[in-house]
This record gives sequence, structure tokens and C-alpha cells, in this order.
Amino acid sequence: MGGFTSAIAPVLQFGKSIAPVVSLATQVARVGQRDSAASKINRLDETIAQQRLQSQRGIDAAEAENYERNRALTLNRALARQKVNFAAQGISVNDNGSADNVLSSIIDTSDSESAYRARVESLRARADEMALQQSRQRNLLEEANLRRRGQLSLASGLFS
Repeated sequence: MGGFTSAIAPVLQFGKSIAPVVSLATQVARVGQRDSAASKINRLDETIAQQRLQSQRGIDAAEAENYERNRALTLNRALARQKVNFAAQGISVNDNGSADNVLSSIIDTSDSESAYRARVESLRARADEMALQQSRQRNLLEEANLRRRGQLSLASGLFS
């Protein structure tokens, strides 16, 4: 029996010396899985945010088209109404006088409103794009912090 114990002792000693290495390898694997899961979640979040942005852009484009169509109809009605008022007063709209200036003013006001709306839509689109970019940066920062925490936990495992 003494020979068996002396033959097993080196194996037991080897097992004791490799246990910290196995523990460290297990921790490395866990950190890698955590990093991978966080990266997948962040990529999914980014994909969802991009899809929302694309959807919102489609809605905004449809609203802008509808607005422009309504603006053109409203403009045509206002011009027609004003021409009828001028005709009822006996004012000709064919000369380059006051009537033409009034009609031009109605058109200019409508064009100014349209340009203002286009600028607002452009700013909204830029804000949405910036929000998406900030989300990407935040996700990358979270991944880097998670990776750093994992590295610190590995390092503390080496020295404990």
C-alpha cells in the first residue's frame, strides 16, 4: 500500500497545481461569454434603433408628402378665392398691379411655410441620427467597460 500512495502523490500534487489554472480558464470562458452576450445585445439594440429610424423616416416622408399636397390644394383655393374677390370688385388680375402683388404674396407666404417645415423636418432627422449615433457610442462604451471589468476580475483571480 505504501507503493500505491507514493505513486499517487505526484498525481495529487499535479492536480493541486493545475486547479488554479483550470479555475482561471473557466473564468476566462465566462468573461468571454459575457462579452459575447453583451455584444450581441448591443448589436440587436442598434439594429432595432436603425429599424425604428428607417420606419420614422418613412412616416416623416409620407407626412411631408401629405403636407405638401394639402399645402398646394390650400394655396390653389386661396388664389382662386382671391381672384374671385378681385373679379367681384372689378379688379383685373391680368395686369401687373396690386392684384398681382397680393397673389404673389399669398404664394410667397405658402412657400415660406413649406421651407420652414422642410427645415424643421431636416433638424428632426439630424436629431434622430445623432440619437442613434449616441446610442452606438454608449453601447460601445458599455462593452468596453464590461470587458475591462472582466479583465479586472481575471487579474484579481490570478493574485488571490
